[in-house]
Amino acid sequence: MVSAGAWRMQEGCLMMTNMIRMLFLGRR
Repeated sequence: MVSAGAWRMQEGCLMMTNMIRMLFLGRR
């Protein structure tokens, strides 16, 4: 069983990586 905190942290990391990727693509 995965704790809600860990699940939220994982989702946050994915969202952050997506935002960073979008920013990098937009700059290029």
